[in-house]
Amino acid sequence: MNGITKGPLGGFMGMVFTFLGIVLWVTLFGSIMTMFDNLLGYAHLSSFTLLSTLYQIGPVIIFLGMLAALGWGYYKGYMSSSKGEGLNFLMWIVFGALQIILFLSLFPTVVTSLYTVLSDSSISNYIALGTVIQISAAIIFLGGLFAGGWNIAQGVKQVRKSNKNKAQREQQV
Repeated sequence: MNGITKGPLGGFMGMVFTFLGIVLWVTLFGSIMTMFDNLLGYAHLSSFTLLSTLYQIGPVIIFLGMLAALGWGYYKGYMSSSKGEGLNFLMWIVFGALQIILFLSLFPTVVTSLYTVLSDSSISNYIALGTVIQISAAIIFLGGLFAGGWNIAQGVKQVRKSNKNKAQREQQV
């Protein structure tokens, strides 16, 4: 798998994998919460003050940390691809449109997964988790649409710039 994110289309593939990684991460977070519930239910956990507090705030840190890491991965892929290496800017327009379509088709899975975590009876045991999950749904939604729209806008900008440069070269001849 190391070779798939290298080469001329490496940045593009990085963007695709981090985009899908966000959906996978949110979907799997319910299972992670089950593990935290098991740990939090340990009979003698209250004897360990700091450990008990870490278990209560741990899901928030892990959830936000992974979303931040995936967002950073998308940004790095974007910056690698935006140098114009490997991916025609016309393809950016196509990729942006497909990204929005894919995102909107997968977003119900994200919302369902987040709602599963919100409806967990033990969510009140975790510091700020309910608020973070509620806000993250809107942030993920806006981020997905913004990323696709930004790709389309950058593709259009570069195509127009290319056409303008081509027209100037033709006038010089």
